[in-house]
Amino acid sequence: MNGEDIRTFAPGTNWAYRGRNIELIAAIIQFATKRNIADIVNEEVFKPLNLTETNWYNELDETFAEVIREQNGEFWSVSSNIDGSQMNMYASAREFAQWGLLHLNTGKYNGKQLIQPEILKLATTIHSPSFPTPDLPENGFLWYVKGS
Repeated sequence: MNGEDIRTFAPGTNWAYRGRNIELIAAIIQFATKRNIADIVNEEVFKPLNLTETNWYNELDETFAEVIREQNGEFWSVSSNIDGSQMNMYASAREFAQWGLLHLNTGKYNGKQLIQPEILKLATTIHSPSFPTPDLPENGFLWYVKGS
């Protein structure tokens, strides 16, 4: 921690989505597009879907559901950064359902293609290594995925 990479398990034995990984992806996206993840998703998805209860938040609200996580886990923290590179995007159940429907419709909403199907496939295809233990996490690109 404190800016240093640490190993929490032996290579090939486990997988974890860590903030460092997301920060690197976010930096690459911002470098390539000159826009941060939050700006891209707000303009390309949230606004066209008229989502008003979904966004990145820099303060917790009593209406937010607690994230399922290890209590006092060292890899979870609330961040004041709302550029899309941190673990602080929240959605209402209603809007999360709209997000799911957008995925089911391969990125189309009201006949308009908001997200290219290839991007959704990247997000929902498992990219984490295969492990013999089926209970270990599986992840897509900026998205938790469970193949089994």
